[in-house]
Amino acid sequence: MKSVIYLQMNLIPMTAMIMMWVNTERMLSYVWRNRALRFIMLLIAVLLGVNSLVFCFEGKPGFFIRPLLGACGLVVFFIIEFAAFLWFLYVYDVVKNGDGQLGKRVLVPAVPVLCAGVLYLLNPFTQGVFYVDAQNYIKAGPFFALYVAVAGGYLVVACVLALGCYFKETVQEKKRECRCLAVSILFPAGAFLLQRFYPGIDLFWAFVVIALLTVYLNIQKDQVTQDGLTGLNNRRRLDQYLKSLQERGMEGENFHFILMDVDKFKKVNDTYGHIVGDAVLKLVAEQLKKTFGNLSAFLARYGGDEFVVIIKGKESDEVSEKISEFKEGVADLEWNEERPWKLAVSVGCVQYGENGVCEVEELLKIADTRMYEQKRGVKKV
Repeated sequence: MKSVIYLQMNLIPMTAMIMMWVNTERMLSYVWRNRALRFIMLLIAVLLGVNSLVFCFEGKPGFFIRPLLGACGLVVFFIIEFAAFLWFLYVYDVVKNGDGQLGKRVLVPAVPVLCAGVLYLLNPFTQGVFYVDAQNYIKAGPFFALYVAVAGGYLVVACVLALGCYFKETVQEKKRECRCLAVSILFPAGAFLLQRFYPGIDLFWAFVVIALLTVYLNIQKDQVTQDGLTGLNNRRRLDQYLKSLQERGMEGENFHFILMDVDKFKKVNDTYGHIVGDAVLKLVAEQLKKTFGNLSAFLARYGGDEFVVIIKGKESDEVSEKISEFKEGVADLEWNEERPWKLAVSVGCVQYGENGVCEVEELLKIADTRMYEQKRGVKKV
């Protein structure tokens, strides 16, 4: 009976994680942190599955049990450390308005997880983090507490960052998001304390799933900021993002504002109908994600067939290369069986501070003007 209850405590949350992971594939807007969140969900689902496997075989006799438990332990401890680090990066990215993606700035906070990774890689030889005893039970090694402290440290720092952002932020949607992130840590923390007093109860990972569920439900509330057709941020979310940029200031930072639309899009709609037109917009949006998704970029549908990309921290030459790459990708899109003409986009780009312009609305107007100059074939001055 105890075995059945334990397996249910793992399999039910695991199923919930998989369902959330599947559902968020289309639901979440295409930004780096949402991809990180989905990967955390997948990691936790795998961990719960491996935990169930450990419970089924731990303490059982057999020559294959020991290596099986050793492999399962390696998977579990890798997921614990990597998921905690990813969660820290996720929260950091929220707090920094999309500026917490992988890069040189996260090398310092990555040091603890890299050190834990060394312990992890050496564990088969040192048994420093865990080992499998003679009765085929997984036991904590001498460095187990240090290993757990690294993962816990990332969660605590993430909570502090979220709380700090909550008290400083003025945009209500952002305040609510940061409050949710800060509160979510209470679930695994509470489960950890509960298990200290009742060691026979294993609720920790079920409570981790509850924490991710609260974040997931909060994101669902914010789906009003996602474009339903393309999955990109919509105009409302764009306005919120621009407001946050203007409020915190962009001095000393390198921003590029890009505005683009699909050439001959009206002809696509008039000739092939709005269903094909919608399909074209989805294809262009997917190409946007492929080209700019791995940069520190904010992607949004501006309206109709117009899109906005805001890139931070890249030089003009690199931005120009990405724009050219995007145009080539659009030209290669298979949008119609007959393909009577290749798709093309007109693009206008402006750099923050160019000609002394620092207001985001003015920057977008300049990008819009340059886009239409390109569309009309007028040489930009």
